[in-house]
Amino acid sequence: MKLNSKELLSYQQFWKESKNLSQQHQIGLINLSNKLLERSKDYDGEIDNITLLYPEDCSDFSIFTDFASIMQAYVIVRDEGGAKITGWFLNHKVDVE
Repeated sequence: MKLNSKELLSYQQFWKESKNLSQQHQIGLINLSNKLLERSKDYDGEIDNITLLYPEDCSDFSIFTDFASIMQAYVIVRDEGGAKITGWFLNHKVDVE
């Protein structure tokens, strides 16, 4: 799946202007999105094989999981410790009738 970088940049602008997020949260979300953008360039915009790691890519687990939620991705605990974000845009909420 190709990353829509324009949409991600608009998310960054929203986070930057949000009065509901602390400055630390804003910076953390923007940093993670920049890492995703940079890594996607190595794969011609494809993000299927990209993972972000906790704590290597973000030392705040709350920000890490918030970013995964925003990107509809999975947070998976790693055997060696920490966690990773994978499965971009695959973690959809289940509809209940």
